[in-house]
Amino acid sequence: MQTQDYLAQELQQSLASALIDNKINSLPDLQPQIIYNDYNNGSNLLVELLQELQTCKRFYFAIAFITQSGLICLKECLKLLQEKNITGDILTTDYLYFNQPKALQELQQYPNLNIRIYTKENFHIKGYIFEQNDYYTLIVGSNNLTQTALKANKEWSLKINSLANGSLIHNTLSQFQQMWQEALPLTDIWLKQYTDKYHSLQKLKRQFATAQENISTNDIAPNKMQQEALTALEKLQQDNKHKALLISATGTGKTYLSAFAVKKANPKLPKNLYAQEGVMLARSRNTLYETLRDMYVAEEDGEILGVGGLHIVWDELAEVRTLAVAKKALRRHIGANIVEHLIEEGKALGIRKVFTLTYQDKFFGSLGFKVVTKDDLPQKVWKDCIDCPKFPNCDEIAMEMYI
Repeated sequence: MQTQDYLAQELQQSLASALIDNKINSLPDLQPQIIYNDYNNGSNLLVELLQELQTCKRFYFAIAFITQSGLICLKECLKLLQEKNITGDILTTDYLYFNQPKALQELQQYPNLNIRIYTKENFHIKGYIFEQNDYYTLIVGSNNLTQTALKANKEWSLKINSLANGSLIHNTLSQFQQMWQEALPLTDIWLKQYTDKYHSLQKLKRQFATAQENISTNDIAPNKMQQEALTALEKLQQDNKHKALLISATGTGKTYLSAFAVKKANPKLPKNLYAQEGVMLARSRNTLYETLRDMYVAEEDGEILGVGGLHIVWDELAEVRTLAVAKKALRRHIGANIVEHLIEEGKALGIRKVFTLTYQDKFFGSLGFKVVTKDDLPQKVWKDCIDCPKFPNCDEIAMEMYI
């Protein structure tokens, strides 16, 4: 009891020093602090984790992504914990199939570790909890269990200490236990299924990367049909005609003709400010040409005010993508009108369900879309997300609607 009273007093002093007045004397080790990786002064999260692991009597990790490189950093310490029979509960995920199967297999080799896989929703937590003799230490932040995250990346984590009766640690452990009960035990059967899917997706990513490298950079010349159509389009434009109908057999090159027409017109395309702000995925010119016929454009007096596309993904399934409205044209229902047009087009094509990945969940919710987990979406997420700068830490919201 005397130790608890002493710790309670020191924690109060430490909180006052850290949060109210740094002139208040307190024990530095008990103060809440931000942990960051700094090569110059030798500080990083790995140092903190090793210190806590060496003195704890039990630990709980909730970590989204785990790699072999991260486990190598902890290998000697994990062996020591095994010898001391210190129990550890590690909760991770199959989200985005990022975790390396060999890392999960290595964790299985420690009899003192309990491993479970959370599969129900997008699991993106990075939390480390250590039960010491008289108190708990909680570290929560951005660091996954990878070597670069523990030692090199620009990462922030908050470290805070608490007595067992503190509401912060009590609520955190309760949330951990709730997810733990909902998670699946890591078994050989589950790991075999995960490994097969993991390697399939890795192969798919390699094939996609190779295909991108092999894309020809040579100019593609219009064929005879396209040359005649381009000449006719040019004449129509000279006559101030703004609409035309082309009838041509399948496989003769109508999609490429659209790209040739745009290239020949050489319009001044506006910069995608939304992509620059990180709220929309940037598209290469090659991708834009490939999906040109997916797109629907809203314009006024020759000025583009909005754009959106309906991309057919699979049987009876399509994605609403690349939806953007010029900032000066917001609140004119242009975005809603585009989505409604795309949905009507989907119905005409026999589409039964449309989905989207977005940050504007309130907007799409007002149109009848419902939030779902990314696990409900098809593998197209991998094809389109590989080149995204946020991959694999996607924070977009998945939504869908039956039409």
